[in-house]
Amino acid sequence: MDGLGATKNRLRNLLRYTNELLSFNEKITFDLAREPYPHFHEFQVAGLESVETTVDEETWLRIRRLRETRPPEADPIFAEWADFGPHWSADQPPQIATERVLNLPIEEVFDLAEAGLLPEPGDIMRPVGDDQAFPECMDVILRLDSLPEFKAELHRRAMVELGRN
Repeated sequence: MDGLGATKNRLRNLLRYTNELLSFNEKITFDLAREPYPHFHEFQVAGLESVETTVDEETWLRIRRLRETRPPEADPIFAEWADFGPHWSADQPPQIATERVLNLPIEEVFDLAEAGLLPEPGDIMRPVGDDQAFPECMDVILRLDSLPEFKAELHRRAMVELGRN
């Protein structure tokens, strides 16, 4: 009789254990949203670079370490306007110059003046040390504020270069 009582007790414990296992599907046993740690839903990370989900039966999530890579070189048009610093970083936006001094042929200086891109008379200067009465080239101060289309394009491309669309 004792054997039958022990068997009943083991059977009862097995049924309770099975009932608990089945109840895991019905109730929340651990709520990640209430924990102080970051949490993500699978649909939020499934398409990200270096993230694999359901790799095999034993691995639910695999994340490969991302390596920092150097951003592409800036467009040559910005070479003298934007200072990206000694170490380019997406965390540090480029410093954009407000003005530049260029030594240009006199024909280009006239073209810039006619286009209204040299609003101040002092923006055109004779090169230092040039003693010619009619020099072939002149120093010109280009101010970013007098080039609104260029300024907008410069800012747009600089942010795109850093991946900040």
